Amino acid sequence: MLQRKSRGSKHENRFVFLFGWLFVFAGLVCLVLGILEVVQTRRFKAIAQPSQAVILSIRDKTEESLGTPVIAYVVDGVTRTGELYSVSGDMVPGMRLVVHFDPANPSDVRILDHEGIMAFGLFLMSAVYLFFGAAVIVVRNRSRRRVEHLLARGQRYEARIVRVDTDEDKVMDGRHPVVITCETTDARGRTRTFRSGSIWRRPDEIDQNRKVLVYVDIANPYNYYVDGDSVIKHS
Repeated sequence: MLQRKSRGSKHENRFVFLFGWLFVFAGLVCLVLGILEVVQTRRFKAIAQPSQAVILSIRDKTEESLGTPVIAYVVDGVTRTGELYSVSGDMVPGMRLVVHFDPANPSDVRILDHEGIMAFGLFLMSAVYLFFGAAVIVVRNRSRRRVEHLLARGQRYEARIVRVDTDEDKVMDGRHPVVITCETTDARGRTRTFRSGSIWRRPDEIDQNRKVLVYVDIANPYNYYVDGDSVIKHS
């Protein structure tokens, strides 16, 4: 009977570990950027002055993009032109609206109602990245502890290799891992089939003439680990 597939190899676990921490790092970066955006927005709102503006045109508008509104607004009695870096779908040339500008840098002009959207998006991205990163790390650590437990306390078998398959569904650094299917036969003639996790080796690096070590949980035979490293060819 084909039993539940064992979880990943040591190489895959390291990759998953790095992948998880990359998500956490990306989440922390988004969090810091979000905080900086909040601080900068509060500073702008504290000093900004209002001005009546009119949209002159919408630059680079396409079916995929709302474009960039080009506006005319007044600063100290002088009409200036500038661009808004926040845009909504109802904006059209000729539309009048109230904008706010930084007195020390009048070219910094914004719509106050739109302020905070960027920070919200960054915080949302941060939460998503941190959640998935933490989940990946937790699952990886549990998998690592499971393998360590099986190596230390599991019942060890020497299984004959039935076949070595390339897993085309996974790729890392342009390589595909291999999966070992192996079997053992007990004294009663009953055959048990085991399937390894991903082993990041080429098929020709697997010595199919050797027995592969399998560690099985005595209390739960469906919980096992196929040690692919035990059949790697050594030069």
